Amino acid sequence: MASSARRTARRSPLHGFAVDARDDASEVLTALYAALAERWTDGGFFRHSVSALADDRTAEAAWLDLGFGRSGAFAARRLETPVAPGPAPHIEVREATSEDIEVVSRLTHVNVRHHRTTPILWPYLRETDAALHAFEAQALADEANVAFVAYQEGRPVALQLYLRAGFGAEMAHPERSVYLFEAVVNEAARNTGIGSALLAHGLGWARDQGYEVCTLHYATANPSGRRFWQRHGFVRLVHSMGRHVDERIAWARAYEDEGE
Repeated sequence: MASSARRTARRSPLHGFAVDARDDASEVLTALYAALAERWTDGGFFRHSVSALADDRTAEAAWLDLGFGRSGAFAARRLETPVAPGPAPHIEVREATSEDIEVVSRLTHVNVRHHRTTPILWPYLRETDAALHAFEAQALADEANVAFVAYQEGRPVALQLYLRAGFGAEMAHPERSVYLFEAVVNEAARNTGIGSALLAHGLGWARDQGYEVCTLHYATANPSGRRFWQRHGFVRLVHSMGRHVDERIAWARAYEDEGE
C-alpha cells in the first residue's frame, strides 16, 4: 500500500510529545518540532503530521502557529441513547458475509470517490485497491467484525463495517468500544434518511453485543460527513493535523555569505 506520499511523510503520534503544565506549551513544542522537522526534511520527508487531543487547546494552538492544519478527527459516541432516525424510504438491512465482498467493495469505492471531491480533495490511489479489497475480505471472514448493507428495491445502497479492533490512539481509546471503519451511502440515496436508519441498526447491534462506545474517524474537510456525525452525537477526541513543507527547501538555500 506504499505510495509516494507515504514515502515522503513522517508522523508524531498522540503519545509522541508531552509538555509539563508548568511550562509554556508553545515554546516547548516549537523547540521540539524545530529539531524534529530539520531531521525529517533533511531526510527527504516533507509531509509532517501530528495528533493532538481535541480539548487541548493550548497544544493545538501551538501546532497551528507552526503551520499545521486539521485534516481528520477521531470521534466517539456513547451507546446508551439510541439513534433516533427520521423518516426513511423502506430498506432491508442484511448482514454481509464473505460472499458479499464484491458488494462491499463497490460501496467502499463510492466512499473513496466522494473523498476525491472538493473540498476534501484526497487522491484516489488505485494502486491500493487490491490491498483494500484483501483487508475487507479478511474483515468479513472474522466473526469479531460485522458489516451491514442496506438494500432498496433489491439494490445495495449503503454500507457500515464495524471492527472490534479500533484504529484510534491507544491513550484516547475508550474502553468497551467498537470501531466504525466504513460508512457510506450511494450518491443517489443520500439525504433520504438511509444513513441514519443504518446507523441506528448498527449501533443497536453494538449495544446488544455489550459495547458501550462507538468510535470512528472522519475527514474534517468533509462537510456532509462532519455534519452527519456531529448531528448523531459523535464528539471529537483527537485531531489529526498536518503540514506540507515546500519540497524546494531541499535545494533552495541561500549562499552562506549572502547579506554580509
